[in-house]
Amino acid sequence: MKTTGKKILISIVGDPSSYKEATYDYDRETKSDNFSSSILIDVEKSDKKILIGQYTLAEKGESFEELQRDSLRKISSNISTASSYDEKIISPGVFYSRKKNGDLLNFKGEIYDFYVIHSL
Repeated sequence: MKTTGKKILISIVGDPSSYKEATYDYDRETKSDNFSSSILIDVEKSDKKILIGQYTLAEKGESFEELQRDSLRKISSNISTASSYDEKIISPGVFYSRKKNGDLLNFKGEIYDFYVIHSL
């Protein structure tokens, strides 16, 4: 008896504004795109596709929800296949950027964003 499983594609995205178009070869197929998972979407026909990014992509926002929305906007405007994903998860992130002189330039994220305590 042959068993069949479901295919789940989980793609991780960094800063898509810096992604450049490249040619990807997979399973005798070729595709040019700026996101490597785009060829997997075409070839594998996954049952579920999940895209994961961090809220450090956001350029504006005060709350976690605002940072998530702005991160999703940035992903959607830079990755043409973003709409193909069934679920998009924007997770907390911590990002430090320093000037050459060592001064802290930017910080987003707090340690408490990484855990939640639930009462049972």
